Amino acid sequence: MKRGEGMKRRYGLNMVWKMTIATMLLLLIPIFIICIIYIQMYQKTSMETADGKLTSVLGSMQGRIDETLSDADVMLDELFYRQEFSYFMNDKNELSQREINYYTSSVQKELINNRYLYSNIFGNIGLYSSNNQVRADWQFPLQKLEEKPYYAEMTVDTQGAVYGAVRESELVFSTLDTKHIKIGNANVYVLPIYKKVYAIGTKDVIGVVETDVDINRLMDVTGLRNDNSGITKIVADRKKNVLINTGNRDSVLEKRIMARIQEDKGTEELYIDGASYRMSYSVCPNTGLINIALLSRDDIYSNIFNMVIGVLLITVMCLGVMGIITYLVISNMLSRLVVVDVMMGKVREGHFDVLIPEDGKSDEISRIGSSFNLMVAHLNEVLEEKVRNEQAQKDAEIKALQAQINPHFLYNTLENMRMQCEIDGYYMMGNSLAVLGELFRYSIKWGNNEVAFELEWQNLKNYLYIMCMRYEDDLEDELECDYGLEDVIVPKMILQPLVENCFSHAFKTKMPPWKVHVTARREEDRLVIAIQDNGCGIEGEKVAWIQRCLDENKEIRCTEKQRKSVGILNVKQRIEMICKEGSKVLIESEQHEGTVIRIIIVL
Repeated sequence: MKRGEGMKRRYGLNMVWKMTIATMLLLLIPIFIICIIYIQMYQKTSMETADGKLTSVLGSMQGRIDETLSDADVMLDELFYRQEFSYFMNDKNELSQREINYYTSSVQKELINNRYLYSNIFGNIGLYSSNNQVRADWQFPLQKLEEKPYYAEMTVDTQGAVYGAVRESELVFSTLDTKHIKIGNANVYVLPIYKKVYAIGTKDVIGVVETDVDINRLMDVTGLRNDNSGITKIVADRKKNVLINTGNRDSVLEKRIMARIQEDKGTEELYIDGASYRMSYSVCPNTGLINIALLSRDDIYSNIFNMVIGVLLITVMCLGVMGIITYLVISNMLSRLVVVDVMMGKVREGHFDVLIPEDGKSDEISRIGSSFNLMVAHLNEVLEEKVRNEQAQKDAEIKALQAQINPHFLYNTLENMRMQCEIDGYYMMGNSLAVLGELFRYSIKWGNNEVAFELEWQNLKNYLYIMCMRYEDDLEDELECDYGLEDVIVPKMILQPLVENCFSHAFKTKMPPWKVHVTARREEDRLVIAIQDNGCGIEGEKVAWIQRCLDENKEIRCTEKQRKSVGILNVKQRIEMICKEGSKVLIESEQHEGTVIRIIIVL
């Protein structure tokens, strides 16, 4: 047992700690990925919540406009219902003084009532008439309106209200002034609403009724400013002039916002001087007013710092607990492996009568001990099974050839994907890792040396997908496959190693663009696969030498550092072992033009 004690001293705590640290490092990868996913989900949820708030604010702003415009329509309809504008505004009718007095008194009373009834929202009302017999401070000649630059707004062919462009108010009266009613102010911006008066029996416009709605009253600016949601509300007219801004006025920001508004509604991301904003907007279909809700990303992600700290604390705690458990488990496992190592040392010395004590457990180490005991007990039986060993040797040779396939491109590609993830913010991680996972699973799953051609073809597509991601526009690939070849059985991993040679040899000294063209055709009773590149090509004598090495199953050594090139020889040997007689691999090349490798499989 002294030897066993020495083994404990040699491999005890050091090995335990090494394995524990290695295990924790491996666990850090999925934990890191989970944390990133969680943070991204939190960001996505925060963004969706912010979008919901912005949409709600826009709906509230539009609802206020719609409510006010609806009241304006009702007010104008009531005014037209109570007043016979079609008669009194027609210049073809001669009005008596009594009719003029009645009309003046009736309209003036109605205007005052509307001011009281609608809280002076529609207090600025002006009438334009083609009949100039009526003299009042609130009625003007229609010709005066026609001379206005905004008269074209009223030429729309409609029986209802017409909404003009926002402008400064021009309707300021004195005859309707009272101590309790505010008269219009010409220095405020208003939304003019027009309703035309038509002559009875014709469509001739004989008058226009105009009411100006103060923008501040239309949008309830006081309510917008008192909103503590942190959202900036902006209102602009149809010419994209900012009328209301509840936040800090910034001309640069306002111009950038207006430049992004191209449709009736939408959501945009703004980046100005290092600051990021989330913006939603909608255009009122009737008035052309643009409602904008703006929220800073700093406000959206205000709680993300505390969330990240919490996630890190939980992660550290979990790693600590997992580290303790891992240490205890590995310590227990290694204490039993020392016994196995001692017994194997005795076997190496020639003692075949040793047995590992059974501990009654059913884990992997116990199974190793049982297998060791069976191996020693049946050593002579194994020697007698020569025929089965020869077959096993052949299988081992095939697996050995398969194991020679160079996996370095997988690790190089993984590194490339990592850098790409850092550049693109992990958006390509899902697709790239999925394809890489398919390649790994296909390359290491060697339960069967033969597969359907469809799987081999798909593995080649996955490989070229990764290489295209790695070399981007420098690489062009083209794959052509006849129908009906999906179920053809072929040796596994015969296409990818040959295509890999294009990058290892053909394109090594060749400037991009690089092209890889792979075709699979059925020619009578044969499957013919051609792999063609536009690489640097091979000299004629060297092509003949490579073909002789393939025919004689000799190693192909590259002149550069005497490195072996086993890819094409590997494929050729496995095709001869597995496929029908007559199957072979041929190589053709022209220097500076490219190389073509043909695989011929007899079906």
